[in-house]
Amino acid sequence: MLVVSKAFAVVPLFLSYAVLLLVLLVTRAKGILVEAVAALSLALVFNWFLGRVWYQPRPFLTPGVQAWVHHAATSSFPSDHLTIHWCIAGVLIGHRRTRVIGVAVALLGLPMAWGRIYLGVHYPGDMLGAALVAACFASVAVFIGRKSASWLRLGARDS
Repeated sequence: MLVVSKAFAVVPLFLSYAVLLLVLLVTRAKGILVEAVAALSLALVFNWFLGRVWYQPRPFLTPGVQAWVHHAATSSFPSDHLTIHWCIAGVLIGHRRTRVIGVAVALLGLPMAWGRIYLGVHYPGDMLGAALVAACFASVAVFIGRKSASWLRLGARDS
């Protein structure tokens, strides 16, 4: 079980990076990459700030709870790994031509969440927090990406 949970805890994140790169190469939609990087960057800054304001100790810091992997004793809420993963999925879902692959990437986050909980580095609420943060920042990034694309098109017509 430990081998499976360790794989689930990190492999989906690398797969989401690979999928994002593949989408960029196949569709040449640089905007999707820009939106994903913007969403996950802003979400990670938000998570960092939240961890400073509201520290939640990780499960392995609780007496009697074993951590099955080495992890720093930073705030556990929300999960940065899952925030990144679901930001990428959220941006992909936000575009019609990548929606199906985005849903598949999002579903890969479920075993990742389970693996990180099983290993004793997160609580289930940390995963829900990551989903909420990722949904918010991915939505904002896609919205701004669409608006800026239309603004750029309008500006090109005016010249």
